[in-house]
Amino acid sequence: GSPPPSDDDYDSSSTVARAARHLRPLLRLSLESSEYLWSRRRSVAHRHKMRFPLGTVIRHVRYDYRGVVVGWDPTPAYDVAHWDGLQDVANPQRKPFYHVVPDRNDCV
Repeated sequence: GSPPPSDDDYDSSSTVARAARHLRPLLRLSLESSEYLWSRRRSVAHRHKMRFPLGTVIRHVRYDYRGVVVGWDPTPAYDVAHWDGLQDVANPQRKPFYHVVPDRNDCV
């Protein structure tokens, strides 16, 4: 067989570019996996407080639209106390905040 290539046979800039091209998707996958695992750990730790688990199809009591729960926070990540729909809710900052994708057929 032929001898293995020496360092002189490789252009270092193309080798780095090739390596970066292959490592970029792996880094993206690693970051997405870490985010998913963190979200899952948080979900397990707080699930006793949550009325609607992920994937639940809901019908909003006040606004009468259907949707799917795609995420939630144990408490809102930002101030929701002044939102129109929450004016009569006691302590909205202490309640779970659901992320819901509404059914397009129910949207105006």
